[in-house]
Amino acid sequence: MTLFFLALLGFASSLTAETTTGVVRFQGQPIPGALIEATGKQTTSDESGLWSLELPAGTHQIRISMFGFTQLTIIISTTSTSL
Repeated sequence: MTLFFLALLGFASSLTAETTTGVVRFQGQPIPGALIEATGKQTTSDESGLWSLELPAGTHQIRISMFGFTQLTIIISTTSTSL
């Protein structure tokens, strides 16, 4: 089974990093407890499948894994924003 992943780039929290957020779902249902890893940081999805990571500006590989599912790797680019 393959996890469905939706990434939503958030607001800049500083000049050099972005809060990157997403939702992990399978067949429309949230997947709590999925492991999300990127650039030496990791987190897990909450009961709604939501997660967030603070990532520096640049290109990142995000790996999403959960027991019983195929691991998913996506590449995203973030940019810093001056407020």
